[in-house]
Amino acid sequence: GLAGLLLVAALATDHQFMYWNENLFYANPLHLALAALLPTAVYGGRTRAVAGGWSLLLASISLLGFLLQLLPGLDQGNGPVIALTLPAHLALAWSLRFMPRSR
Repeated sequence: GLAGLLLVAALATDHQFMYWNENLFYANPLHLALAALLPTAVYGGRTRAVAGGWSLLLASISLLGFLLQLLPGLDQGNGPVIALTLPAHLALAWSLRFMPRSR
């Protein structure tokens, strides 16, 4: 989330290499909301469904960014970022949405 905030702030500059930064698919400022929801969701709070929805949304955005890499014209070379973040996004979404609650 913090990396996403830095990327969004850098979009406001006049630096030409920050335009159309595809890393926002993976380092998204919306992760800060998920980070705020996770502690109560993990320990059995009512926010588990909301956190599961957020994590599924963020995993979908990350997966969309991966699929867009297959199109011509999107060639920022985000392979290491995708390899680092996409499995984590998918695992978090899976665990919050589909794993049974512990008692």
